Amino acid sequence: MIQSPSHPPSPRPHRALPSGTRAARASLGVAAALAVAGTATGCGIHLEASPGALPALTGIALVRDTSVRADAAAADQARALSAKATACSSCRESLDALAAASDARVQTLGGVWDPWNGATPEGATSPEPVADAPMDPQALATWLAATARRDLEEVSGDTEVSGEDARTLGAVAVGRLASAQRLADAYGVALSEGTAEVDSLQARLEVAMTAGGQGWRGWSFADEGVPDPQPSASPLPSDSADAQSSEDLAQAVRVWDCAAQALPRLQVVEGALDDASARADALLARAAAVLAMGVSDAREQRCALADDVDLAGVDALVLGADLDLLASDSPTVRGIGAQMASQDVLEWEATGDAGLEAVPGVQVP
Repeated sequence: MIQSPSHPPSPRPHRALPSGTRAARASLGVAAALAVAGTATGCGIHLEASPGALPALTGIALVRDTSVRADAAAADQARALSAKATACSSCRESLDALAAASDARVQTLGGVWDPWNGATPEGATSPEPVADAPMDPQALATWLAATARRDLEEVSGDTEVSGEDARTLGAVAVGRLASAQRLADAYGVALSEGTAEVDSLQARLEVAMTAGGQGWRGWSFADEGVPDPQPSASPLPSDSADAQSSEDLAQAVRVWDCAAQALPRLQVVEGALDDASARADALLARAAAVLAMGVSDAREQRCALADDVDLAGVDALVLGADLDLLASDSPTVRGIGAQMASQDVLEWEATGDAGLEAVPGVQVP
């Protein structure tokens, strides 16, 4: 059976905009809890007739296994690279942080799949080993981002993965994307600079799969090849009926607008960031684009967000609203959520002025 955390999936409550210090702190905790809620379950496992045959993974179980393998491979490689980085303390710190974050994401999804609970029966088939991630830090950062994009495309597409499972898997992928950006920043490289090496390694995997009949899913990308590790903004759809009736999209617009109202105060009064106007304008433009699709307008004339909420609390609310869209029944809405969450974490990592407590395994322990 697929391992899963001991706690059951949590329901997704209405996301309120708090007032007061205690409520502001509570909102951050709720946003963090929501990102790890709805852990993927073991449905989609089918046993073959032979008692020693390996259970076949399908549906949500297969998507979950692919995601877990990516973070397990990243954690192993980060620890190996850290042990060799004896002359660079900052490099070791970034690699150790990556290992810890990757381990946290593995645990969020219940650990690496072990159908035999550590004791493979005699004559039974063992799961494929977790693949090695790239050994070069630059290529590793690119690979992390590419696997994150792969997983986001999977959960936002028209697949068997939906609801809280999609939200949880999307949150894990967003966390891996943020880790990729942090590692790239630590080494002074761009996420796209390791693409050639990742392409080469993927081609090598395809040869091995052809020769051996199977391959390590920790490496494998879809038939379309390695996704672009640096996502680009794309225009929102203009004629989606299911998006127009989405309550999650209306709530997201409300949160984005409210956060935009709070950001200038955080710059002027708190000195918490330097780009309040640019970030607020981006949120307002995003909200306007969604409203132009015909989504109902749930914005408040005066935002009810507490005056003493901090920047991390605002960002947690924004990212939580992005991730909530991944639980929608509409592929269009899920795609918007994946796009906005990716943009937000990469922009926040670039400015270095925000925490990402809403994403499992992103924060440095």
